[in-house]
Amino acid sequence: MIFSLRLLGPVALRRGSSLLPLPTQKAQALLVLLALGGTAPRARIAAWLWPELDDSSARRNLRRELARLRDAGATELLLAEGETLALAATLHCDALQFQRQAPHDPEAALALWLGPPADGLQLEGAAAFADWLQAERTLLVALRHGALRGAAAAHHAPGRPAAALARLPVLLAAYPLPEQAH
Repeated sequence: MIFSLRLLGPVALRRGSSLLPLPTQKAQALLVLLALGGTAPRARIAAWLWPELDDSSARRNLRRELARLRDAGATELLLAEGETLALAATLHCDALQFQRQAPHDPEAALALWLGPPADGLQLEGAAAFADWLQAERTLLVALRHGALRGAAAAHHAPGRPAAALARLPVLLAAYPLPEQAH
């Protein structure tokens, strides 16, 4: 079964054409962590998502979130091998596609952008996860900035100023300070 994970905008998981419920913010955080960070040790995931708990309790909570995701229909998506967790290689993730396309095909990459990365996802008391997520968001926003500039330049170079100008209001709204856009 093909799964698609939207991280550009609010987090959403689809199995085929069906939207799967993501029951908790921790379940969303787990998917974001595995999608953007790749294979991860259970111990690190548990420590990042439940830093206030001892290792045993944090791991129990991690098992509970994995069960919730499986109950929601994501059984084939979650791969557990020993002490590591990963997502199936067949997963389609918009943020990963955006990262691949932004430098080479900015227009296609920009079509994927539906809002801030993992919009609305915020875990209280999980500082390590919050710091990591902020770094990932910053990277994606910087790629968007470059894609907006690249799309405008790609239209301007062959003499299509109207198409180039169409990208500039979005660029200026998001990044009002760079002189080049003005």
